[in-house]
Amino acid sequence: MANVSKRTIGIITPDEKKPFPFDKEKISKIKKTEENGYSILVHSGVNHFDDRACVALFRLIMAGSPVTYTRAIIDPINNDNPAWEQEVPEGKVSVIADIGRRYDPENGYFDHHQELDESHKNFAAFGLMWEYFTTPETREYYREFDEFVRSMDEHDTGVQPSAVCNFIKAYNKFVDPVYGEFDSEDNLFTDSVSFLTMMFRRMLINSHITRKAEAAVAVNSTVKTVKNSIGNEVNILMMNQFYPAWNSYAVSKNCVLTAWKTGPDDARNPNKYLVQIVRPDMNSYEAPVRFPEEWSDKKT
Repeated sequence: MANVSKRTIGIITPDEKKPFPFDKEKISKIKKTEENGYSILVHSGVNHFDDRACVALFRLIMAGSPVTYTRAIIDPINNDNPAWEQEVPEGKVSVIADIGRRYDPENGYFDHHQELDESHKNFAAFGLMWEYFTTPETREYYREFDEFVRSMDEHDTGVQPSAVCNFIKAYNKFVDPVYGEFDSEDNLFTDSVSFLTMMFRRMLINSHITRKAEAAVAVNSTVKTVKNSIGNEVNILMMNQFYPAWNSYAVSKNCVLTAWKTGPDDARNPNKYLVQIVRPDMNSYEAPVRFPEEWSDKKT
């Protein structure tokens, strides 16, 4: 079979400092196809964010074990054999993602190029894998990453474009009269998977840090309700110090403003009250209130 490539990528060390994002019971059912290792099959040729992300996510799911990926074109899979019993290029594989026109997660298939049920409308393979190997509780805990996955899927399925997915296009091979053949497809794919693996891991860590900070805000802040100039009640989050996750906690409490007093050692504003507008959607600059224009020239 033409256009078949197989590579082993480095083992990801499990991160025991944060809650494990994935369902260990489901992971235990994944079959090894290498000595002490696992493998994933995605399609060859021009690759998109989706299949690269599936390989990166699979590395995190199988953290602590060797992972091999194979890139090849295969015909649609219509029989009932599990993925690890299929005859595919370069031997057996643990899971098949973004190829084969079959979504059957219990048997290792994660493709979206066929009609899915209504609950998986606009899902791509990346989202199908993330959803299956997590629980509603872990998706809520890592909700920033969950929202990221959904936005990446919506790019792949044509709902709305993503700058991140467009950026990953730079990892596709091209041939130029001056540069010639600019690196190999395998090198580019492996480099992009390494980049995405580290990015995903960092995003999960950031979600964990945010949840910890939210818990600190909950203990060390109060919600004050006041009336605005037209008599409507608004909530203000009053913190005893700055916390990195104040905005998400303030949104959960329906606050429109947050305020805290800086300490005497603050380099920019010692012993000053700082007020910021709460942004309900961190992907937008829209704000529920605006500061008076006459404040723009004030230094304190």
